[in-house]
Amino acid sequence: MTLSRSLFLAGSAVSLAALMTATPVAAQKAKDTLRHLQDLPVATVDNYYDPRPEVQFLTEAAYDNLIIFDFNKNDFAPSLAKSWKTINDTTYEFVLRDDIKWSDGAPFTADDVVYTVNWWIDPKVKLRFKANWDFIARAEKIGPHIVRIVTKEPTPHALAQLTAQSSILPQHVHSKLDNFELFGAKPVGTGPYRITQVDKNRGVVGELRPDYPHGSSVKRKPTIGRFEVRGVGDTGTQVAEFLTGNIDLIRNVSVDQAEDLKKDKRFAATGTDPAAITYFLLDMKGRTGNKALTDVRVRQAINHAIDTTPLLQLTGGKILDLKRPAAFCVQQQRGCGFSVAQPKYDPALAKKLLAEAGYADGFDMEIVARPGGGETLAKAMTGQLRAVGIRASANIVSFAAYRKIQEDGKQQALVSGWGGGNVPDVSSSLAFLFEPGGRDYHGNQKWFDLAQAASKEMDDAKRRAIVKQLSDEVTEQGYMTMLSTSPTIFAHSADIVIDPNNQPFFGYGVTMGELSWKK
Repeated sequence: MTLSRSLFLAGSAVSLAALMTATPVAAQKAKDTLRHLQDLPVATVDNYYDPRPEVQFLTEAAYDNLIIFDFNKNDFAPSLAKSWKTINDTTYEFVLRDDIKWSDGAPFTADDVVYTVNWWIDPKVKLRFKANWDFIARAEKIGPHIVRIVTKEPTPHALAQLTAQSSILPQHVHSKLDNFELFGAKPVGTGPYRITQVDKNRGVVGELRPDYPHGSSVKRKPTIGRFEVRGVGDTGTQVAEFLTGNIDLIRNVSVDQAEDLKKDKRFAATGTDPAAITYFLLDMKGRTGNKALTDVRVRQAINHAIDTTPLLQLTGGKILDLKRPAAFCVQQQRGCGFSVAQPKYDPALAKKLLAEAGYADGFDMEIVARPGGGETLAKAMTGQLRAVGIRASANIVSFAAYRKIQEDGKQQALVSGWGGGNVPDVSSSLAFLFEPGGRDYHGNQKWFDLAQAASKEMDDAKRRAIVKQLSDEVTEQGYMTMLSTSPTIFAHSADIVIDPNNQPFFGYGVTMGELSWKK
């Protein structure tokens, strides 16, 4: 959707030309305040109870994890814990920093970590993603700044999970609440910002803390003194506020919008490319009754009919030079392995394979996708598939409708995104893509067994070898093909710089530490 089209649909009475030529209110660099407009309002700064990306961006500013993951070095890095060691296959010991304070001034200690970990696993505590910590048996305090986390069994992704959406909470505040969901309205954290306002209508305000000693090259100490974040779901309103200078930064801008905005020297657009994929999956199992898709030659033909070069242009345009993902995981993730290349675009081979399978005259096939979750690519792919004789159509549905179609066994083909579970480990992808249940459209017991074996193997090299076998077979059988990464494109004032070498491989695409004022 173009910029002018977005504004027209929003019913804006102000023409695009007028907005683009009007002198905007100056960016808030002089006031050292970043004004950011998100897609949805936020009523809590707590991703345990509201795990949306909009909330994740704010929790990154307010809280810290025990450890973090350095994707540049492909290794774990310190945060609240300054060091750690493996006692045995089920026990990890962490030595905590002793110079950290909560945003209310109270000291951070081992009690906070033990409290948080045991809160995660408390059967009485109901969390949407509680399964993330099912592997933990208990946490123990060894000293004022030493804790141990004990797992139920050897768990290869244990440390990786602690780096992702596992914020440590203040025992002296959180434990006193009768309703834990209220904590995010008045949050207290160890992060680089003190949250001074949480209001669904007026927005969230954060002020940079001078006492943040644990910033690093991975989670950097921000340089912007204050941020104001509001939520407005209407795209046209977001762009109009941005063009008139009321906002300095908006997210999830389309390629067309970003390229239009960059023509004006007052504005800039930056894309970040997290380790998230957009994939194409076929009903190899035959759940939908589309017999053609159960033939490996047909699935291979479909994949050879897809030209990902224009699809990458649709996703990244001139903002990002995107590369096609090599597999359902990235090499930096622990346990990721692959060797077989993705299918090459070869329409002649596609037609040959279809004829060999008895479908020289093609067949009907429906591709399911969601708005903003593969819609554009799915529509483009129907044309490519029709060029080789496959009568493809795109069914664009809501998330709820997509899940019902999936669970009911009516998903012939799917274009969708997957963010790796926000974990720097292959474990979440194995669980999401290769566990029995409603998402299973392959029905291959060997693949189930390989995924289970990889989820238990502690040796990373052996684990990568298992995942490599699984990934290669998935590609060879034409079950799942990688189309594109899932980048995040920001439009922002020219006074703002977004570090192109930023660390966040998952989630929002950027943290406050990667944003700075142009010098």
